[in-house]
Amino acid sequence: MGVSKLTEARNVVAELKLKAAEQQEKLAEKQAKANAALDMISNTMKSANTQKQEMEVLKQHTEKESLQLGKRKKEIEAELSEVKPLIEEARAAVGNIKTEALSEIRSLRAPPDVIRDILEGVLRLMGTQDTSWNSMKNFLSKRGVKEDIRSFDASRINAENRQAVERLMATRSESFDPKNAKRASVAAAPLAAWVTANVRYSLVLDKIKPLEREQNKLKQNLANAELQLEELSTGLSDVDTAVAKLKLQLSTYTKEAAEIEIHLRAAQDTLATAEGLVDKLNDEYERWQNQLKELSEELKMMPNNCLLAAAFITYLSGESEDDR
Repeated sequence: MGVSKLTEARNVVAELKLKAAEQQEKLAEKQAKANAALDMISNTMKSANTQKQEMEVLKQHTEKESLQLGKRKKEIEAELSEVKPLIEEARAAVGNIKTEALSEIRSLRAPPDVIRDILEGVLRLMGTQDTSWNSMKNFLSKRGVKEDIRSFDASRINAENRQAVERLMATRSESFDPKNAKRASVAAAPLAAWVTANVRYSLVLDKIKPLEREQNKLKQNLANAELQLEELSTGLSDVDTAVAKLKLQLSTYTKEAAEIEIHLRAAQDTLATAEGLVDKLNDEYERWQNQLKELSEELKMMPNNCLLAAAFITYLSGESEDDR
């Protein structure tokens, strides 16, 4: 009876060990899942925050550049506002040129250099490359020539023509002096003022065009940055949802791991107690095992011993004690 109970106790201890090992594996699995969920939460939030910071930096940089460009553009627009009155004044003066004055110039066989230089400036700015005297006379003879000059849009002046006129004005500056121009012809002075004003206006326009292009580009970049920030904001909402889900998983895994750990500790305590008890009875168990073995051997010999005893009683009972 004692041996079977001890054997049963040993089997229970072995089963407890197996269950404890299984619980240990489950605990490790839940802890691994919890750690993975925690890492995912950390990495997801870190990535989202990094993207948001990068986009904020990009937006601030774009806004700063846009402000700087806006400042430069205002400076150039102020310069334009200074030139515009000169343009208007020159246009008004051209409009006041009398037809007789233009006819007088047109009738000249060999015009003075001053008049030729001024008319060359007018023709080149308006896009005519032929600056011969015949071309100039044909230009002056056109109907509505004063209105063509007066209403001419300086933004149509290309850089090559303007630079040619700038060189002309630099090498023949005396021709564009108002006094010299007026002395040459009443009509020449307003035309000289018109050439000078339009060259200046074209130069300022050339400064502002690249700025406008750059500002438009920056506006587009800023719009793109704001769009990306909006998309990122939407993405962050998704991230928040994902993080909330991961946190729920983390909580679940942590709770399950804690429950498993509690059960595991209880099983380990039971196992330790059972093993202690079995270890204490181990010597007794071995002694009982040996006795059981001896008794088993005796039980095997019992039929022979019984037969021997019966034969002894039957055949030797009448013999003397010494013979028996």
